[in-house]
Amino acid sequence: MQRCSVQEITPLLDVFYTFVYTAVLMSQITLTQLHDLAKTLKRADNPLDILNRLPRICEVYETLGYELSAEHEILVKQVIACGQEHIFEGLHASDLPQLILDLMGMDRFYDAIGGIVGYQEEVLKLLSGKRKDEVDYLPPQGIDLEDRKVSLEMMEAGLEKLGEMAEFYPVGGAADRLGLVDEKSGEMLPAACLNFLGRSLLEGLIRDLQAREYLHFKRYGKQLTTPIAMMTSDEKDNHAKITGICASKGWFGRGKERFRLFSQPKVPAFNRRGRWFCNSDGTLLWKPGGHGVIWRLAQLSGVFDWLDQMGRSKGLVRQINNPIAGVDLGLLSFCGVGLKEDHLFGFACCPRRENAKEGVNVVKVFDSGKCALSNVEYCDLTRKKTLEHTKNLTYYPANANILFVDLEAVREAIVRNPYPGEILNFKHTNERTVARLELTMQNLAEEIDQGKNAERAYLTLGARNKTLCATKRSYTGDLLETPEGAYTTVIANNRELLSLCGFTLPEYEGASDYSKSRPSVVFLYHPALGPVYEEIGKKLKGGSIQNGGELQLEIAEVTMSNCHIDGSVLIETDNVLGHFVDGKLVYSDRAAQLKVENVTFKNQGRAHAGSCYWKNEIQRTERFYAKLEEGSELVISDVTLEGDMEIHVEKGMRLTIDKKGKRYERRDG
Repeated sequence: MQRCSVQEITPLLDVFYTFVYTAVLMSQITLTQLHDLAKTLKRADNPLDILNRLPRICEVYETLGYELSAEHEILVKQVIACGQEHIFEGLHASDLPQLILDLMGMDRFYDAIGGIVGYQEEVLKLLSGKRKDEVDYLPPQGIDLEDRKVSLEMMEAGLEKLGEMAEFYPVGGAADRLGLVDEKSGEMLPAACLNFLGRSLLEGLIRDLQAREYLHFKRYGKQLTTPIAMMTSDEKDNHAKITGICASKGWFGRGKERFRLFSQPKVPAFNRRGRWFCNSDGTLLWKPGGHGVIWRLAQLSGVFDWLDQMGRSKGLVRQINNPIAGVDLGLLSFCGVGLKEDHLFGFACCPRRENAKEGVNVVKVFDSGKCALSNVEYCDLTRKKTLEHTKNLTYYPANANILFVDLEAVREAIVRNPYPGEILNFKHTNERTVARLELTMQNLAEEIDQGKNAERAYLTLGARNKTLCATKRSYTGDLLETPEGAYTTVIANNRELLSLCGFTLPEYEGASDYSKSRPSVVFLYHPALGPVYEEIGKKLKGGSIQNGGELQLEIAEVTMSNCHIDGSVLIETDNVLGHFVDGKLVYSDRAAQLKVENVTFKNQGRAHAGSCYWKNEIQRTERFYAKLEEGSELVISDVTLEGDMEIHVEKGMRLTIDKKGKRYERRDG
């Protein structure tokens, strides 16, 4: 919107000035006054001229004694205009620069509605209940991806057009309910640092992506390196920790240039009257602004221009705290629907689970007759009277926070609504109730041109155990939304896979008492073994695993038939997908290979105590362990291998173990 001078907006300013003059002695400005001021500041060429005409703001500012630049003075005076000058009362002088920096980020992000003042206006609107729902809600219809034939067809489309895709990861979550703490420093950690199955949740997302890229390479002979945009935050030093994980892993062999990290703005936490909270040390209590800030922030950070230069037109959005979404056909089939039909927006959904704190997908019907696939967040469900019948879990599916987006459509939607899905999120403690204004990334769908029948957006329905299993909170006896619960889902999925591959397994013990039991069978594998079950079925062909048995395959190129395991078998390589050139991963035929036929492994395996299974920290009495280097091959056939064994196959070598014994040879020999 074009800026105007003070003279040009004098009529509007005079109306607002009358309101403010009568409020000189008030401790907090009214909603009407905030609305007029926000509208005025939004249009003003020099906001300081506007603020300096308001007596109360100038009087309070003078009492602070700050000597600030004009740019910083605007920020402080906006805070005063919002009636929040108390945040300066206990503030140490040394903390003022950081406060100014945080206010600057907040003001820049919300500048389309008047900056800090516009933000506070939105808060008060929501707190007062002045924003009413003007839509009806209907259950959505979706594409059934549990139909294997349909899912495989969509998977092929997703795999073929994978080169059109970018990926977005909102990884700035604070994960307060997880209570993550660095064991050495005692420092609080964000969700992305959670150690799940022996690696961070962030690394798990990258492994899933590389598995899809590797399958594309095997099918089409072309390497893809999908660009990744990650939205971080300053909460718990999240941005620095995410950067540290990427750097320590050599940017996962993808090159730093294939990543864009951008940090989301913080917003002040407040009480039910909209008064901002301060910490015990006098600093302002900030919180992340919700995953919905990702769209405007990506635009402000130049992410869309960056992706356009890379020739990417579509995007997959995946949250950090759902480690099972990459299983089997899931993500490939979901994206395949959007790519095949050139959709503008898509939601991956699954059946709801009782007591889970998750949103639902709906069809919103507006007064104009327009329909839009959208989302209602879990913290907003109780306030939607028209959704009372969602207690019947068959009506509305759970939103898995997995989205497909057309990048150009998103850019256009941001212009229409930079701040989608505004909601208040209240957190209750024994001492107080703390709220924050959040934006929700899914609700941008309402601004996408969906038309009368919502034909440019879509929704898929998948099995819950392969779509959504969150790691949101620490385990206190209930597995729901815990890492332990996610682990039991992983193990159950992997048991199903082994059965499909013809393995005989002991009876499933279930997850009813995780704290006292151990899995009867542990089977973990690198996602590049598939990830599609049909691909894995070509590699694993029958056998058995005894009660207490374990098979871990950190390798993609496998041929295993009639394999029997009574104990622990661990195979790993650093060259799962190919080889490295100057730190860059090259998908190639130089990946390590494993061939096992008619073999029995027998050892004492897992110990009974001291293991944390969901972290893959497992104590063992004995195991068969093999480490394979680049271009190497391990061939085992027609033997029984007993006891504790460790094998190392060097680069370019083949180790054969059979009835004749062991022998090494060069693979090119």
